[in-house]
Amino acid sequence: MFRRRSLYVALSATISTCSVLYMANRTSAVCESEKPPLDCAKPSCNSKIDMFKASMKAASSSSSLSKVDNELIGCPSDKDELGKSSWNLIHSLAANYPDNPNLKEQEAAIEFFYSLALLYPCPYCAKDLSIYIKKYPPNVKSRKELVLWVCEMHNDVNKKLSKPIIKCDINSLDLRWLTGNPKCWQE
Repeated sequence: MFRRRSLYVALSATISTCSVLYMANRTSAVCESEKPPLDCAKPSCNSKIDMFKASMKAASSSSSLSKVDNELIGCPSDKDELGKSSWNLIHSLAANYPDNPNLKEQEAAIEFFYSLALLYPCPYCAKDLSIYIKKYPPNVKSRKELVLWVCEMHNDVNKKLSKPIIKCDINSLDLRWLTGNPKCWQE
């Protein structure tokens, strides 16, 4: 474990932040230019990779690495965890929305998205969501319309983050978020 962390610290000193972060999470590179402004100290604005690097820097000045392990236990969700969890909730909500919602269900869905834009823990994400739903209000006329609207919204975010674009067809989305691949239910 110590050798791996030492290697990480050594790499951090010699390779660009984009490369190191890509090596660390293997999903996407986050560059210095994509970090939130310094005026946001909330965990939901930062990445655990950044917090880990800061902890490693602090730990390198002391001999105790167990302190780093303990600091990562019970931490608030970072922006990556929060984002993934939020997208799971949003896509699942849309997939299970009624095919023919009544007025109360439509109003609740609209209120959900406006509330999310107002209360989302990451202020930069909340602002982007607020701008998006003002430009493209939630389409809550039917389950299919909402599923496709959520997919397009997710793709808008993915484009900004240089992440892969999701295929927005109802059959693929239902397979992912509603019925699941048969492999999901095998033991």
